Amino acid sequence: ITLDLGFSAFTLPMPTHLATPETSEFSLIQFTLVDCPGHASLIRTIIGGAQIIDMILLVIDANKGIQTQTAECIVIGEITT
Repeated sequence: ITLDLGFSAFTLPMPTHLATPETSEFSLIQFTLVDCPGHASLIRTIIGGAQIIDMILLVIDANKGIQTQTAECIVIGEITT
């Protein structure tokens, strides 16, 4: 876990079960992974970025457990999806 935002992206062939008439022109689907630490000074950035997110995978440190910023990220995920 860092105090910096980090990201990586990759593409995969469009799964057939996601293909619709609206997506027929696309052969690839892009996944963007964002390391979004729960540091309080980054909450505005997290909220801004969350507006374009379709899915969230929240990883919690097993040694530290759920912390205040973890709960904040859960709430942000709930209000933006």
